[in-house]
Amino acid sequence: CIKSGRNYVGLDINPEAISRCNDIITQTTAIHEGSFVLDIIEEDCLKFDYKNYLSELHNKYSVNPDKFDLVILHPPYEGIIKFTEKEEDLSNMSPEKFRESFQALINKLTDCITNNGFMVLVCSDIYRNSEVTMLGFELSKLILDTNSYKLKGVITKNFGDTKAKRDKEELWRYRALCGDFYYFKHEYIFVFQLKK
Repeated sequence: CIKSGRNYVGLDINPEAISRCNDIITQTTAIHEGSFVLDIIEEDCLKFDYKNYLSELHNKYSVNPDKFDLVILHPPYEGIIKFTEKEEDLSNMSPEKFRESFQALINKLTDCITNNGFMVLVCSDIYRNSEVTMLGFELSKLILDTNSYKLKGVITKNFGDTKAKRDKEELWRYRALCGDFYYFKHEYIFVFQLKK
């Protein structure tokens, strides 16, 4: 977003994630001139007041968007990794509570997306109790069940092509063998468009 001069708002409950984002931002040079929104906010996504935030952007940045054109969701994979000790952290919730909270988030965000705007879900399968759960597809169904979106595409992203996982395949294979989990080499990117 910095390089393309696009408005960006990032939200995470984990202070370490916020710190990493801010480090990356300070190292990134904007190619396009001009003023644009760049906010990284430490907040619970379910408690955040998106509508109020949008209304206050005019005072802070002299821009006045009333809705988001694109929302990208990359939720934790149902407690596979605990990101914080906070009770409201999705990674600390039971599978049932996780899905309930995810559905509440979808409903909340749908009111804040422009007509024909997009919602993107980045999610992989999970392996628990010697069984694969297709979490990304289950969460996608929750989005489609709102009857507010149409699925525009599903992209499979190979972990080996990402900077964070590159050259670490042997480490992940070792962890999989020791921890009795299936070694996934991909995650899905589901692209939804809000219906008119």
